[in-house]
Amino acid sequence: MTIACLEPILSRASLSSYDGVISCVGDIDALRAVRPADWRRRVAASVALWCRRVRDRRVLIMVGVDVSGTEPGVGAVHGWLAEGLARQFNAITDDLTAAVPTVRTTLLPRLVDSDQRAHATAHEVWGAQLAADLVDHWRALGLAGFEPTATAEPWQHVAVAAAG
Repeated sequence: MTIACLEPILSRASLSSYDGVISCVGDIDALRAVRPADWRRRVAASVALWCRRVRDRRVLIMVGVDVSGTEPGVGAVHGWLAEGLARQFNAITDDLTAAVPTVRTTLLPRLVDSDQRAHATAHEVWGAQLAADLVDHWRALGLAGFEPTATAEPWQHVAVAAAG
């Protein structure tokens, strides 16, 4: 998904049905060499829309962009450019969300072997981190009663359960 898709999705989604939303956008934007000014405009619009639509303690987690020049099918020069754009995108997103209490950014750990990205173990690692990030953010907002939990299915990226 690209950053251009985030605002339309947030505008149509039934956000009241969710306690948290996780957005993983940007890798394609970095590989397509989207201009940082366009990234800034689209992130700002998405965050503003989030703030207008969600006035309570629902959480938006924006996963940082992580593009590696060693990804299969990415050339060295193209990868170098994409990595540089990813760093710029992350800095812009951090800047635009720093003062928004219901939005948080996070980076997922880069795996040693890029082939592992599709592996269930990678999803378990990323899911555990995202679940912990959601719980930490809810606690920072004064909400209690949530705990990250393990999932039985590797495709279940994030699991958060009510404590107690």
